[in-house]
Amino acid sequence: MKKLFALLIALMMSLSFAMAEDLPAFDLDPAVLAELDGGYMLLEDFGLQMFMTNDLVAYEMTEADAAIGTLAILGREDGSLMLTIALAGVADANGNLVTTAADLAAFYETQGVYAVEIIMNGLDCITYEVVESGMMGVAFCTADGYVLAFNVLMGDYEADKTIASLMLTSICPAAG
Repeated sequence: MKKLFALLIALMMSLSFAMAEDLPAFDLDPAVLAELDGGYMLLEDFGLQMFMTNDLVAYEMTEADAAIGTLAILGREDGSLMLTIALAGVADANGNLVTTAADLAAFYETQGVYAVEIIMNGLDCITYEVVESGMMGVAFCTADGYVLAFNVLMGDYEADKTIASLMLTSICPAAG
């Protein structure tokens, strides 16, 4: 079943890359894009799209990954850059679901992660970075009370922070 799911994610990615010409893209720097081999991946269930490099492959998820809300794990074959996409409920100190980016930023700060609430590509979200861990991410509160998080983990932070930032800041609404 896990192999089937990984194959399905890979197939969705390849189809999404093929459809990228039909999607309105966030205006990424053409000079940077010219150097990259990639395209936009459609995250249809969330009405979003995201620029991905073609060197990312789908990793097989464990039951533990799925249990914490991980939807997909993508990365370079050598593991030097990994992207996880997760959907989970997040509760504040009183047990209430976090439903706004401001509350989500406050929650992350209680976890020792400094987060910034921003509007990115018309979407209310938070961004965060944990340099010591080589990780950066973007998280959105969904209309039904969940948090959709995109986290990029880099083996070589200095070498990959530009591509990780580009991927994360490319998240934007899909064609509707």
